[in-house]
Amino acid sequence: MIVFDIFLTVFFIVTGIVNYAYKRTNAYYNSHIMNLDFRNPNIGKIIVLGSTYARYAFDGAKSLKIDISNLTLQSQSLLNDLKNFENIKSKITEKNIVFIVLAPCTLLFEGNHSKIFKFNIPGNTTATFKQKLNYIFPIIHIKKIISLLSDEGRCLDVYDNKNLINDSAAIDEAMKHLTLLWKNMFGLKNLYDTTLSDYNYQCIKDNKIILEQLVDNCLKKRCSTVIIVPPFSDKLNKYFSDEFVKITLEENVKEVKRKYPKLLYLDYRLSSEFQDDAGLFMDGGFLLNRRGSQILIKKIFGDLKSEFYLNN
Repeated sequence: MIVFDIFLTVFFIVTGIVNYAYKRTNAYYNSHIMNLDFRNPNIGKIIVLGSTYARYAFDGAKSLKIDISNLTLQSQSLLNDLKNFENIKSKITEKNIVFIVLAPCTLLFEGNHSKIFKFNIPGNTTATFKQKLNYIFPIIHIKKIISLLSDEGRCLDVYDNKNLINDSAAIDEAMKHLTLLWKNMFGLKNLYDTTLSDYNYQCIKDNKIILEQLVDNCLKKRCSTVIIVPPFSDKLNKYFSDEFVKITLEENVKEVKRKYPKLLYLDYRLSSEFQDDAGLFMDGGFLLNRRGSQILIKKIFGDLKSEFYLNN
């Protein structure tokens, strides 16, 4: 029994050391590049909230040397955005600008509501137990030990961490797969039909309330608040009907804007610069690449100049 206890103790000590060593590799840094802005105690003049598409839409700000906090994560819900804003709102002033980034299916996403193993993953306040375990103890995936033997280069932003798709057939396949994922996730027949389930309508209703709370929080801090819909290329837009987008996104945002007249709303989903240029996206239609992000950011700043003053 004593031998077993000694073995178990040695095992946990060695495993802990290996886990610590892995967390110091570039591979670990790259896999958690989306968490970095959440760990920074300083808040940028511009704060970005949203999910995966928002991260890629605005990570080009790093190469443009813009004072920005990109508080976005993969598969992030509006509830998570609200919680993340509440965590930083004591630092928010009237000099800040908040970008709330939405897409046609955002209000259909309920998100996680895990209450197991309460541990705060930076930015992911509603993480599942599996996500928390992977964050605290990533070395449970044995393949990651390879990084201790042969590490990879360090990424500067998310674009360095994802393969670019530039073949036309591969882009079509990627967009088809993406829309299939959304249909399965939200129980949709397609992205054209406007007949949604009761569950879909309830999610939209709940998320609109959360969106109103988020906007209300921003405006109470007297900071400029902008809802932004990032561009898709025609490779992805062709799967959506105008009526579907109106029901799942546009009508709801316009209702929120009527309630909060100071809220700004910029919709770039059908923006002409991005429709026929799949080369501005990592995947040809959904996630902007670095150049696409820079073009979008400059376009947004140009559109906002008439609304309020922006520092260079």
